[in-house]
Amino acid sequence: MRNKKLLRKTLLGAAVSVGATVFLPLQDAAAQQNRTAAQALLEEVVVTARRREETLEDAPLSVVAISGEAMQAQGIYDTRQIGDFAANVNLQVEDRSNISMIHIRGIGGGFANPIQVFGAGMYMDGHYLAGSMANFMSTMDVERVEVLRGPQGTLFGKNVTGGAVNMVSVKPQDTFESSIILRAGDYGQQDVRGMINIPISDNVFGRFSIADEQHDGYWTNRTKGTSVDWNDQQSFRGSLRFTPGQWTIDATYLHTEQQGGQVGMRCNARPNSELVNSLQNTAGGNHVLTQAQLDTLNSFPTFDGSGANAGYGAWGGDFTYPDGTEADVGGHIEQLGAGETVRFLDNCFQDAAAGDFVNSSEGLDDSDTETDNLFLSFVWDSDGEVGPFEALQVRTNFSDRSTEYTWHNDRDKGIVPGDSLGHTGLAAGFAQDSQSFELIFDATLNDRVSFLAGVWAFDDEANTGTGD
Repeated sequence: MRNKKLLRKTLLGAAVSVGATVFLPLQDAAAQQNRTAAQALLEEVVVTARRREETLEDAPLSVVAISGEAMQAQGIYDTRQIGDFAANVNLQVEDRSNISMIHIRGIGGGFANPIQVFGAGMYMDGHYLAGSMANFMSTMDVERVEVLRGPQGTLFGKNVTGGAVNMVSVKPQDTFESSIILRAGDYGQQDVRGMINIPISDNVFGRFSIADEQHDGYWTNRTKGTSVDWNDQQSFRGSLRFTPGQWTIDATYLHTEQQGGQVGMRCNARPNSELVNSLQNTAGGNHVLTQAQLDTLNSFPTFDGSGANAGYGAWGGDFTYPDGTEADVGGHIEQLGAGETVRFLDNCFQDAAAGDFVNSSEGLDDSDTETDNLFLSFVWDSDGEVGPFEALQVRTNFSDRSTEYTWHNDRDKGIVPGDSLGHTGLAAGFAQDSQSFELIFDATLNDRVSFLAGVWAFDDEANTGTGD
């Protein structure tokens, strides 16, 4: 865990684009940036929601499409924020960091176990992002994000009953371009993005981008004096495009790393919610307890096989102290002794009195993900009539994605070590590898008849953290 409280005052966010040869005066640059932002929100958007390029107006689907320029103008720096701009779409993090939850029209879900699937899916350059690990990412060099609402099984396969989120990266272009974007804000926000697009030859182009984005989060752990929901994210994307004759060949490599704390939450007082509500009512939400209340809490039996709780086993995970000692207590604080329940509840009330975003977790709360993505695309275009077709395009796509995820999560968020889970090390952490192959024929017979035909294969192997 770390604390990077570098910027405590709210600063004006700034985005600066640096061209190859042109540097505008400050006022001219600001005016140009405002004009660019306005144009980005009004420009015509091309989508591939039906597996072929067409304007958003022509697509007979319920699609929300946001271009890269529009995302920058609206301050969308993470794909999770798309849910704030699309109706009937909810993108959020589960109670463990870097685990995505997707709901489109009320259908979907998300969970840390990588083998589980849900009714809404995400795609990156045509590759299905299986499971829920590390599916939200930086919008660095993302050309557009398309949110397809409603069943998409015909063109996108299974697990998309509610809909799909389709992300498309920017491909190398035949003109030189470069930019750098800097942002700073309160709670230690520091973002740096850089991009360069280089025409290597007449038919070979390269594009490379890098980002380092940091945020301290809003929650504070008053026991440790550290940030809780901090986040550091690094991304690198490298792309090459080769255009020999009627072919367009693209190769893209994307590497992302994300380190941070867990989602900020207040401690959950257990085991008796009615008792907790009673204490909050009688004490007015204050942490000061009467002697009668203390006697009631101290009367809880321990898990020694006697008393009212006999026969109930511990739930949740075990707690490991910093010295390596393990406590087999699960979520039942009483197992540590009846007095521990008092200390836990008393501390929960102190957290509430300290502020809206304060907890006192003594357990480890962290997460670390690393993802490598490779995309290969081969497109042949007839560029005119061929046989009975007015136009014919053949597309072949190969892709590979590997994800590693290690984490700790103190789920009770209180000062008493009780309910703690986690996996550390590559052998014990979650891991997922998937490969995809796609072959598509896109043909136009005349101005009234066109069709798509293709085949798609997908292989997914996941490790649940136990070797299974």
